[in-house]
Amino acid sequence: MRAPTSSILSEVYKQYVENTTIYKLLIKHKVEGYFRYADNILMMYEDDKMNIHKVLEDFNNLVPNLNFTLEKEQNNRINFLDITISKNQDGLAFEIYRKPTATDIIIPSDSCHPREHKTAAIRYYRNRLEMYKLTPESRQKEKDNMQHILVNNKYNTPSIGDFNNEKRQRQKEQEQKQKWAKFTYIGKETKFITKLFKSTNVKTAFTTNTTIEKRLAGKQEAPQSKYDRSGVYQLTCPECKMKYTGQTGRPFRVRFQEHVRDFKYNNNRSKFTQHLVDNKHAIGNMEEIMEVTHMKKKGKMLDTLEGFHTYKETKAGN
Repeated sequence: MRAPTSSILSEVYKQYVENTTIYKLLIKHKVEGYFRYADNILMMYEDDKMNIHKVLEDFNNLVPNLNFTLEKEQNNRINFLDITISKNQDGLAFEIYRKPTATDIIIPSDSCHPREHKTAAIRYYRNRLEMYKLTPESRQKEKDNMQHILVNNKYNTPSIGDFNNEKRQRQKEQEQKQKWAKFTYIGKETKFITKLFKSTNVKTAFTTNTTIEKRLAGKQEAPQSKYDRSGVYQLTCPECKMKYTGQTGRPFRVRFQEHVRDFKYNNNRSKFTQHLVDNKHAIGNMEEIMEVTHMKKKGKMLDTLEGFHTYKETKAGN
């Protein structure tokens, strides 16, 4: 597996090569047009003004670790990304291109996924149909393909019409800043819950547990102790039983030792130890005074959980 930053770093490097050496080759060989997306490059040139094989040779001499290959147009047609470009007497014509290995499988209609996930692919097909400058024949062919995809994935055939009737422009955001909440989709119950937020400024998004990563990942060994995890915790004063709620992205035992050091050296960096020092209370052992309420990784969810328990104990007078 590659590092998550590999695609970003490779793009930075390719842009560096383009701005330092490739643009000189384009001028040298009188290339009419140069278009690149990721590792796909489209060139426009005139045969009588340049030798494309000489251009390929110069490209491969730029960097030893970069290997460029050549695919020329056939019968005045060439495929680039998801379109086929054709030359005719009127200029250039475009149509949607699908690889021979394309299966056109999308999330089936009867799958246990939220509707927003199921319609994402169809919405993409529809938007592509409207954005690309296709010929009337190519446009009708793509509509037929979309209808075929819907039928194969158990959607009702009028679904395309339903999608086309949706508003193309979303309403402007409310003056009050919107917030987002994420729900794990488990079925119609999730939709029932999220409907409660329709009249609020909270927008909802969905995620699922049936991902390839979770299916392929092996079971990891559980930590030896809950104190080796991170999340939200509570500390209880051994004498007055007042509670302190906190969160940590490190192991709970590491955070507890920091409280102990603050108490020992009277650093006053911890509100909990400051309470102990001011009231001349003892600190106690970790197993006795530390309660793990939620075990999660560092993130915004911890802020919400910490705030909830702080509010709960405050209302209870603790």
